[in-house]
Amino acid sequence: MVSALGEARRAVRERRERELELGEWLDGEVRLRGIRENAAVLAVLEVPEWRDGAVARYRGAHPERAGVLEAVLAVIG
Repeated sequence: MVSALGEARRAVRERRERELELGEWLDGEVRLRGIRENAAVLAVLEVPEWRDGAVARYRGAHPERAGVLEAVLAVIG
């Protein structure tokens, strides 16, 4: 998980530096399900201007995980 989160954070940082859209990348990662998916969502949630969009995408893909998502949001503020 640590490795996947590190890779996701690097991908987010690189995309932001190159001024590329995060949404398309996140949608691709969310479709994979599992550790990469979770790491990608966490990495994007760390970007304040992308948080709302990431939350909406994740809720849309996984409405059954709304409670867990709210708990994560409470921790990261």
